Amino acid sequence: MTKLKLPLLALFTLALATAVFAAAANLGVFKSTYKPKPGTALAKAGCATCHTGGDPNKLNPYGTALKGKAVNAKSLKSVEKLDSDKDKFSNIEEINAGTLPGDPKSKPESSEKIADYDPVCGMKVNKNSEPRGGKSTYKGVTYYFCNPNCKAEFDKDPEKHLGQESDEQ
Repeated sequence: MTKLKLPLLALFTLALATAVFAAAANLGVFKSTYKPKPGTALAKAGCATCHTGGDPNKLNPYGTALKGKAVNAKSLKSVEKLDSDKDKFSNIEEINAGTLPGDPKSKPESSEKIADYDPVCGMKVNKNSEPRGGKSTYKGVTYYFCNPNCKAEFDKDPEKHLGQESDEQ
């Protein structure tokens, strides 16, 4: 019996260490991609960016949106337009504001919602000046466009460009 305990303990320790290092690497990819502002809830969140209740096996809505994807900037960017926690702010709006995209209680303070990216092509737009593509408001959010073609495409089917078809994630 004692001979069996030592190998099991070693195996458990190895599995735990692997999980901790993997989580640290995942968090590192997130931080290097988005560079959260120091002092914000997002910068302080650590594993709670994707996990809930301190349980490494329990994912919050943002972590669930990323589940099964490779851990890299491309995967993170693929869920930016979603509103994982259903608080009416996209994941990228929350990340930019320093709030948690997987916690509906953590959301930007702004009462006026303005997206700082073109939802069709993903290009960053200057929301402080009128972009040449114009703007549209949909479900209380103002979206700016890099060119009129993107605006026209968005106006035809906003849901298609906002990732709403991914609600089941």
